[in-house]
Amino acid sequence: MEVHKTKRRVGRPSLDHGAQQKIRRKIIEIAKALFAENGIEAVSMRKIAAKAGFSQRLPYSYFKNKQAILRYVWEDFFVALFNDCNKAVRHVVGAHDRLEVFLRAYVEYWFNHQDQYELVFLEKDQIGSPNDQYYVEEFGVVGRYDTIRELVEAGMAENTIKKGDPVLYGQVLLTSLHGLLHCLITVNEYPWEPKEKLIDTTLEFIFAGMRPSSQQLTSTLME
Repeated sequence: MEVHKTKRRVGRPSLDHGAQQKIRRKIIEIAKALFAENGIEAVSMRKIAAKAGFSQRLPYSYFKNKQAILRYVWEDFFVALFNDCNKAVRHVVGAHDRLEVFLRAYVEYWFNHQDQYELVFLEKDQIGSPNDQYYVEEFGVVGRYDTIRELVEAGMAENTIKKGDPVLYGQVLLTSLHGLLHCLITVNEYPWEPKEKLIDTTLEFIFAGMRPSSQQLTSTLME
């Protein structure tokens, strides 16, 4: 009878999924700390590997390059951001109030994590080829921001926001608030008014412009 011997594998045994995820998470956390401390340009895959105690080649088994790691760092920030925003509106009734509370939570998150803001919004995302996706596409960020459009649409339905293009309204809200954030976070040497006062006034001006006119309200009531 012919006996077939099982060929022994050479090298280290492959890691299970849990072990791989731990290594992947460690790489992300080490990169996050190095990016915050030294800036993205000063950090290399080699430095990340050395800080983590890995071989120089190992990070490439999990991430294509430094930009790929940076995107997962961004993802951590955005998950935390939208968790805060959604938690803030959980028990709020009324679309207009929900929208305002959501936007305040959005602004407060970035003010409370200014190092994260700078890592996200002062760095330009890059793609290696036309077939690659940007971070906002790959990780579904546009879909998360769609919550603002949905809240605007709900406000229109309850006649607390004037009828119009909800996508446009949502983008106006974001660009307005990011102007505020950018000035206060990156130009902090300017003698700005107190943060809370600027937030309140900005939102007051925005919502005043979105308020239905008396003519629109009358027309809606007559329908």
